Amino acid sequence: MFNFSKSKEIRKKQKIKLIDFARMMEISDRTLYRWETGILTPSANDIRAISQFLNVSVSEISDLRGIEEIRNNITDNPESLTNREIYKLDKIIEEFGEGASVNAHAISNLKKTCIETQKTNSYLEKKINRYTRILDQNSSIIYVIDHNYKFRYVNRAFILMSGKNNSEDIIGFSISDIFGLNEVREIIQYERKVFEEGRPLYDEKIYIPLTNNQKTGLLKIYPFFNKDEEVSELICSIQDISEIADLIKKLEDLKSSIDLSDCTISIRELKGPKYKYISKSVEKLTGYKRNKFYNDTEFWRSIIHPDDREKIPIKEHIRNNITGRFNYRIIKKDGSIIWLESTVFYKQDTETGVFYKFSLIKDSTEKRKMIDYINLFKKVLNNVHYTVWVFDLTEHKYIFVSNSVKKDYGYPSSRYLTDCKFKLDTCIHPDYREQEKKYITGELSPSKKRTFKIIKPNDEIKTIQSNTYIINGFRVEYEIDKTKD
Repeated sequence: MFNFSKSKEIRKKQKIKLIDFARMMEISDRTLYRWETGILTPSANDIRAISQFLNVSVSEISDLRGIEEIRNNITDNPESLTNREIYKLDKIIEEFGEGASVNAHAISNLKKTCIETQKTNSYLEKKINRYTRILDQNSSIIYVIDHNYKFRYVNRAFILMSGKNNSEDIIGFSISDIFGLNEVREIIQYERKVFEEGRPLYDEKIYIPLTNNQKTGLLKIYPFFNKDEEVSELICSIQDISEIADLIKKLEDLKSSIDLSDCTISIRELKGPKYKYISKSVEKLTGYKRNKFYNDTEFWRSIIHPDDREKIPIKEHIRNNITGRFNYRIIKKDGSIIWLESTVFYKQDTETGVFYKFSLIKDSTEKRKMIDYINLFKKVLNNVHYTVWVFDLTEHKYIFVSNSVKKDYGYPSSRYLTDCKFKLDTCIHPDYREQEKKYITGELSPSKKRTFKIIKPNDEIKTIQSNTYIINGFRVEYEIDKTKD
């Protein structure tokens, strides 16, 4: 049991600030505060380290027995081998006295050697305690087993995972004793393999014990050889990658979805030699294997139609969060030519400052054909003697007005495209305005043929016959001037 109040009292008596003591211990001041207030209990190794830094017996701040305490009381309790021998040597030297023979001098020198060894051991123990504290603060599960598969060391993460109170409940037992054979069968197989082959094991995926196969870890095993070059111990660690594994799975699912998409996605570091990612759909789009693009960043430019290469700038003007859109043709592997629509987005990594280019590319050949058909349709309609109107019933706006409207109404088509109410408010004769409003708003179903009057800018009044059709959410009207009739 750690006497946290006593430890705090001794630290304050020695006029050591909490933050300074935490630095000496190589821990956070938050952790030390929790130890000294009893919120958390330090491990046995941490308690021994505290006693060393405070230069007090470990038994003064806990119910543990410290090595230094045993050594300082060799007369009453000579348990340390080195100290027992020093004690015996002291007795021999006292018996010989000042007039001792040369053997006494040899024994005296031996005593000095023992004392030096004792100091070395004390230094090494401090180092061990320091490394133990570092391992205890590590989130990875770390343990050491001997050739009998018994635990020699476990860190704090292992103790928490096992559900035991302390390392004393684990040391000397096997992994199957602690968790049960079914939980660790796979881990034991890997341990046996390293013992037999003497080769390290790196990043083997396993299920972490006592997690009902819900948590995934990466197992590393390093062999430790004795002087006979035999594997005597294994140093093992398990890193919990459950969250990472879940994220990787989600990314793989996303990647699979992207690969099935008709849209090709590419990511490239602007100053880097290669693409970071190209979706598999590029193979369907171009006919070439995507490795062709991974291995040569200039290959994409080489399949752009010669007449369109100037549309794609070689030197890109980059600014963060800027989007560009390009339409161009490429020549596929089979020699066919298709149109592409490419949306480009530049993003800068805030940590590294590196710019990345994200491209979303899709086949726009059919779209281009449709645009060409629409343009041809518009060209034809702009050359007929009657006026054609196309009104989007969803967006509530005119999307096309033929050029002949200028002759019939006296205003250019642009006035109606920018203001759908202009025709009703300005051009329709007041006597017919209420009627046309009901047709436009849908209160009345438009008759196939109807007649109304309009007023031109020069106050000329004309009679218009409208022929109306509703087609797939669009109202299409063609109007004929009936004034002379």
